[in-house]
Amino acid sequence: MPASSTIAVRLQTAEGYYRSGQFERAETVLNEIIATRPLVPEGLHLLGLVMFRKGDPEKAQGLISRAVSLDAQKIDFHVSLGNIYETCGQPEKVESILKASFQANPLRPDAALNLADFFARNERPPEAEAVYRYILDIDPQSYAACNNLGNIAQSRGEFEEAEALYRKALEIKPGLVETMNNLGMALMHGGSFPEAEDWFRKAVSGKNDLVEAIDNCGSALMEQGRYEEAQEQYLKALSLRPGYESAAFNLSYIMLMKGKFVQGMPLYEKRLEKKEFSCLKETRSLKARQEVQGKTILVRCEQGLGDTPPFGPVPAAFERQGRPCGL
Repeated sequence: MPASSTIAVRLQTAEGYYRSGQFERAETVLNEIIATRPLVPEGLHLLGLVMFRKGDPEKAQGLISRAVSLDAQKIDFHVSLGNIYETCGQPEKVESILKASFQANPLRPDAALNLADFFARNERPPEAEAVYRYILDIDPQSYAACNNLGNIAQSRGEFEEAEALYRKALEIKPGLVETMNNLGMALMHGGSFPEAEDWFRKAVSGKNDLVEAIDNCGSALMEQGRYEEAQEQYLKALSLRPGYESAAFNLSYIMLMKGKFVQGMPLYEKRLEKKEFSCLKETRSLKARQEVQGKTILVRCEQGLGDTPPFGPVPAAFERQGRPCGL
């Protein structure tokens, strides 16, 4: 058997050990290969992955860097090194290696996509958009680029453009449940609630535990005044992901509108745990002692449900005493 064939078999054996979690065995086989053929990039790359899994990221970086220098066309090598840098909190090195991969493979959409996704993850939308559009120039059938450009457009409030990009992604690859959910969101922002509901339901039919789409379907139903159906969707989302903040908060709206303050307020107040909400967590008592027996109490919130955290406990307290109250 030729030496190259023997090495290929040994690499396959080492990869099997690696994938089954037998890192010591994989390391032994790979060291034997490298001892006789030190310039086999696949061996260096795989040994780097083994060393990373064994808790030695510095050695892993050195080995995979050598593999990249031997074969810059292997995008997987760049990605592996970038993942290790990212895990070690070195974003500048991640960017450098992904740019090197892109420059070495300018006509490979996957190399460009890795770089664009890095920019998107690190909240650099102009750079991400430029690379995603470049990808569509070299590969008009890139559904990932269409979807991700749609996300950027939606983040800027350009919902019609986002909708068009999501539809294009789904034309290329119809089964993308995440894109169906994204399209539903763009339609929601445009006020097309029935069509948005349809897309959320399609997403869930493709992946029945897609909690975000279930929650969003509830919101589309609520916008159509179908509160009981919306409540079912929020409860379903919470059954799949207990404590899911968005579904809990949305469900609280329905509880409060129904006058179920004891159930609704704890769910509503979960928003106070989120940093982006700045509400006063306090209660306010009535200024004067008033006779309320036999009367319905109306608590008026000048800013809609935005004033609910300070005022909401008041009707909840009355409800516990069996006194009707409206908000």
